Amino acid sequence: MANMTSLLLPDSKTSIALNQIGQVVAYENGVGIINLRGKMIGWIPCLDEDIAAKVVAMIDQILNNPGRAKKADWSMLNEVKEEKVKQQKVKEEKV
Repeated sequence: MANMTSLLLPDSKTSIALNQIGQVVAYENGVGIINLRGKMIGWIPCLDEDIAAKVVAMIDQILNNPGRAKKADWSMLNEVKEEKVKQQKVKEEKV
């Protein structure tokens, strides 16, 4: 298995070299990827703080061991969106 050298963000347009990532930070509405100079170079929107923490843990795992890392699995972001849509429909039905 080859070493992973970059991280493809969920928008499938942005790829960030792992050696450029200095910090990954969870915020209440997403995850920020900070470079070695302290500049934000990537943003992953998350609707839930728990999911943001899981995203940070996944990226940290990739950064800590790129030789054994698998491609990032962003499916958790879609699951939360689907759950929020279901909750919204239930609220609308009650009204």
